[in-house]
Amino acid sequence: MRFMKRSEIQVPFSFMVMSIVWIIFSDKFFLHRQTNISSFQITHIQTIKGCFFVCAVTVFLHLMIKSSNKQLRQSQAEYKDLFYNTPTPMLLYNLETKKFTNVNKAALEKYGYTTEELAQMSIDQLRLTTDKIDGKCNIHKHQKKNKEVIICQETTREIALKNAQSILLSAYEITELENAKAELIRREKQLRLILNSITDGFFILGYDLTIQKANELFKSMVEVSVEKVEGHKLFNLFPSMKEKFLYKQYSLELQKSRTLHFETYYERTKAWYRISAYPFEKGGFCVFFRDITRQKEDELRIYQNEQNLSALINNTQDLIWSIDCDFRYFTFNEPFRKWYKHYFSEEVWIGKVAFCNDKENAFDTKWKSLYERALKGEKFSVDMDFEIDNKCRHTRLRFNPIYNASGKIFGVGCFLQNITESKLHQRKIEQQNAQLKEIAFITSHKVRVPLANILGLTEILDIEDPVSSSNVKIIEYIKTSAKELDKSIINMVQQTMKANN
Repeated sequence: MRFMKRSEIQVPFSFMVMSIVWIIFSDKFFLHRQTNISSFQITHIQTIKGCFFVCAVTVFLHLMIKSSNKQLRQSQAEYKDLFYNTPTPMLLYNLETKKFTNVNKAALEKYGYTTEELAQMSIDQLRLTTDKIDGKCNIHKHQKKNKEVIICQETTREIALKNAQSILLSAYEITELENAKAELIRREKQLRLILNSITDGFFILGYDLTIQKANELFKSMVEVSVEKVEGHKLFNLFPSMKEKFLYKQYSLELQKSRTLHFETYYERTKAWYRISAYPFEKGGFCVFFRDITRQKEDELRIYQNEQNLSALINNTQDLIWSIDCDFRYFTFNEPFRKWYKHYFSEEVWIGKVAFCNDKENAFDTKWKSLYERALKGEKFSVDMDFEIDNKCRHTRLRFNPIYNASGKIFGVGCFLQNITESKLHQRKIEQQNAQLKEIAFITSHKVRVPLANILGLTEILDIEDPVSSSNVKIIEYIKTSAKELDKSIINMVQQTMKANN
């Protein structure tokens, strides 16, 4: 019975028990010892018995009260020691005046005031403001004696002390916690600002394909209308992509916890995206995606240009190739590959050095000097004879420096053209010109002389006497000149036929 331990119950109850026991058994005891007792003796005995009882009860009550007071003082000392030595700052102030009536050791150490100084202060002087912080009425800013401001979480309890209502305040400092929280909020805002400012889309994906965090670009691309994308499944936000990604296979790839890179076309935005997923320790993926439509178009354009260039350089019988500054082939057409294999009895490939011999020979030295001229910026052509298709051909080589975007030479483009027919045609023209000159010489000299003789002889013919002896000689001369003229004409015809052939 716990209530029997209270002193206000123990004292009356003990007095009542002792009184009842004394009343019941004391009379029986004296009557049992004395059978013939007068009324005077009975009164005398009752007086003595009553005095003894009062004295005994007084001594007993004194001892009980003394013991109770001792326990009370011990309890008060323990509670006072507990209050004073508690590591949490505790302050007791009057509810009406708000003046401090008592403080513990931790409060003195925390705020730097003495007991007397705090006794002259009120709770409103300790607090910088009565306004709540971040919507919490139990968190306030306190100011120490050295003007340092700290943030405290207050726990209050109303108690009655010396017939006055008082407040027991426990102040737990959370300055570092609040600063850390504020810093965390600031960093989170900064991180969100950074994520929203980058041109790439970003989101954090759990192993269960749940969106944990995302930036604004990702949110603007979802196919369904939701207030927050966080907490939703990826393919619930993009139902059109579920079948395209093969949901189960995609989930298995993610569970393997390895970096993923892939490209996909998103019909809703009519754009290509490159997606990269990077695993992290807490069980999920950081996913970045970038619009690569322009890059895809450039790649397609480059591929088409390469195909067009390949078709262009391979649809000619001329040999086309290029070398870099290290004399390595980096492009060539099919006719060059066939000629190289036939001429050198080995294949050519991209990156192969143009000079394979350990010791330079006259052939390598000649070609190296030509390449070096072009690498120095000279654009020139050279005619030389080459063996092509097992025949000696006349060729013309053109060397052109190749420049990069910054204007620096990084290679040489070479074009070898078979000019055998044009050479033969040129020689034929030269021969014809020589023969025509010969014909012209014959015309101007060998034909002109007999013809002039004939014309001169006809002028001295005796027309009046045709049978004169002088006419006979003139006619003989004319006949001789005519034969010479005929011979020259025949020679000229033969030269003309020869020139035509």
